[in-house]
Amino acid sequence: MVYAENIKIFCIQSYSKGEGCGFRIEQGMTDYLKTTEYSNKIKFYHHYLKSKENNNLKKLIHQEVKKTLLDIEKTDPDIIVIFDDTAFENFIPHLLNTKYPVVFGGLNLPPEKYNEKFKFMNSRKNPGFNITGVTEEVSFIKALKLLKEIVPKAKNMVIISSNGMDFIGEVLEMLKTQINRNGEAYPFRLLDTVYVKDFEQFQEEVVKYENDNNIDIIFIFTLIALKDRNGKTISTEKGIEWVVDNQKKPGLSWMNNWIKLGHLCGACVDLHKCGNQLGIIIEKILNGEKPGNIPIEKPNHHYIALNKARADNLGLEIPVHILEGSEFVYTSMGVLKKN
Repeated sequence: MVYAENIKIFCIQSYSKGEGCGFRIEQGMTDYLKTTEYSNKIKFYHHYLKSKENNNLKKLIHQEVKKTLLDIEKTDPDIIVIFDDTAFENFIPHLLNTKYPVVFGGLNLPPEKYNEKFKFMNSRKNPGFNITGVTEEVSFIKALKLLKEIVPKAKNMVIISSNGMDFIGEVLEMLKTQINRNGEAYPFRLLDTVYVKDFEQFQEEVVKYENDNNIDIIFIFTLIALKDRNGKTISTEKGIEWVVDNQKKPGLSWMNNWIKLGHLCGACVDLHKCGNQLGIIIEKILNGEKPGNIPIEKPNHHYIALNKARADNLGLEIPVHILEGSEFVYTSMGVLKKN
């Protein structure tokens, strides 16, 4: 089927409007679609799962999924686009083998892991069902090697993370397995991994490792859905502001917006170009190709991002070749009002 007019695309985001990686991937997708013959023929419909603040319990997510499936049935879209892991894991079982072509973006966990839970593809090259898309798989080894060049004497690392979403724990467990299996290939030895239940515990763990002479690197993996002991959700900005003020050992991130706010460095996925890749896949479907015949892709574009203000704050000198090879070099920390 080739689509001509009145194309309906139903977008499902894991978080609230404007939040998370999925929002920026969607921007790249829509920017690409504007360059196609379908530009003025598409109407977008949106649903936001709000899994970070409002619907951060499985029961609440399931209720929201049920409501959204009714909206999908009422809208009867031509294509459904799903952004980020939480929405993917909760919606795909309901959309698998339906009449709807489904395209996903922003998947941090390898699709093979989800395929063990519900079979939605035969292989990345030949998905075979009604689902295809672009992952957001990050090269953590590139980020760690980058940090090693900035702090060459550092040897030992600890990872601190919230585990508010199931996929976060799975991604982190995969990273731990890689490091333990190929320890000599990694720039730092991973001495400990800590999952925190609330913001106060997060603060306590950072302070503990700040005072541990055996730890050189504190890698804050994520703060998703982290609350304080009064039940209030802590924003990313609030969390990173505290880190900038209290963590004096270097760290890294795999998200550009964290680096802009005040983290030191990272090797990041270009989310806008990731969205462009999604747009190309959608264009193929609109031209008549079946999702099952379109290969699942990895991101084509990665880049280095640095925060020189944070480096100065930590008393670190960033080598010239790294500065010259970085796509983004921030000279202020976004969480500090004085900047």
